[in-house]
Amino acid sequence: MKGRIWRTASLAAVVALAIAANASASQMLRYWGASSDQGWKGSRVTVDNPDSSQATVSSGDFDLSSAYADDGAGGTNLIQVGVTYEWNAPEGPSCNLGSSGAKLYYFVEIQVNGPYSCYNQGLATFSTAHKQTVDRGNDGYWYAYIDGAWTGIRTQWGTCGGDACTLASFAENSSGKSGHWEAKYAGSGNTPWQFWNGVAWNTINNASVTPPNNGWTGPSGPFPTGIWSFHYSK
Repeated sequence: MKGRIWRTASLAAVVALAIAANASASQMLRYWGASSDQGWKGSRVTVDNPDSSQATVSSGDFDLSSAYADDGAGGTNLIQVGVTYEWNAPEGPSCNLGSSGAKLYYFVEIQVNGPYSCYNQGLATFSTAHKQTVDRGNDGYWYAYIDGAWTGIRTQWGTCGGDACTLASFAENSSGKSGHWEAKYAGSGNTPWQFWNGVAWNTINNASVTPPNNGWTGPSGPFPTGIWSFHYSK
C-alpha cells in the first residue's frame, strides 16, 4: 500500500508529483495540506466497507480506503489505517497480505524516512462500517486504531514539528489492473472525517479533492454528513 500524498502550492502539482513518483498507483483523496505545522495531531473517519458487489480485484493488485496522515515532506513519513481488498499483492517486510485469491483485510502502513512497512490486522468483512483513526499521543508517537482499539503499531517523525502537515481520507488502487472499488466514508450516525488538535475532535467541513484520474471518479454524496464515496473502475 504505497499510499503517498504530496503537499505543494497547487493541486495540479500534487497530482503530477504523485503520478511521476509512482506511475502504477492511482489515488483519490479528500485532504488538508499545509506548508507549516498547524497543530494537526490526528485524523479519523468511518470507512464503510463496500459490499461484495462493489469490489473486484485482479491478481497482483489491491485497492484500499483509509484514514491517513503524513509529515508533508513528500510522503517521507506517514501512517495510515483502513481496509484493503487484495490478491497476491504482498507488501513487506513486516507482513505479507498476498493470498491465493482475493481477500479483504484491515491493515496499517507506516513509512519512516522512506522505507515502508505494512501490518496485517486480520480479515475484514464486507458491508460493515468501522472507525479508522491515526493520532499523535502525548509521547510524540503516532498511533493507529480500528474502532478505538490500538493496533499495536506506532511511529513518529521530526518534520512538521512532529505533527501532520497532511491529513486525508485516502483511496488507492495499486497496479491499474481490471477491477473496481467503492471507497466509502462517514454515513449518518457514524463518525465523519475529523481532525484532532490535541484537545478535541473537530469535523472537517471544507477540504480539497484530487481531480478524477486513472480510473477514479468522485467523490459523490453529501459531505461531511451522509455516505460520500470515490469509485474506481478499469
